[in-house]
Amino acid sequence: MAGRPKKPTALKELEGTARPDRTNPNEPKPARGASPPDYLEEDQKRDFLSLAREFNACNLLTVLDAPALAMFCELMSDYRDLKAIIKEKGMLVDHVATGGFTVQKLNPVAPQLNKTRDQILTLLREFGATPAARSKVSTVQDIDSGTDPLDDYLKNKGL
Repeated sequence: MAGRPKKPTALKELEGTARPDRTNPNEPKPARGASPPDYLEEDQKRDFLSLAREFNACNLLTVLDAPALAMFCELMSDYRDLKAIIKEKGMLVDHVATGGFTVQKLNPVAPQLNKTRDQILTLLREFGATPAARSKVSTVQDIDSGTDPLDDYLKNKGL
């Protein structure tokens, strides 16, 4: 598919730009909420549950979004690890050149850090979670409902 990826209907509705003539009437409507996959590490699961709470508050998270949110949590863990390496060794590292003299080169971890940062930003945009994406979203608060849907979901799952 060429061009810009289609924006999810949920984001269009929150932004107030949804139009019946541009909405797929047969679009799947997966169940709300998501639980963290078993393969995530403990810190990644904490990130997952924290973000799931925020996305659920905006009615943006469904069970089909769990893999994307899990990838985001894995990328955040990788990003923290890469940042720790750069903090420990520095952005420039010593390298012995061909003539036997020492030169400073960019830490080989730096390009991976930049790539991971770009992947994180891409996933944040997918969820409407960057300042620019969020500025286009307006939410409607349901004042009649005194319960948080994520709390209800987590209680039902025994989490």
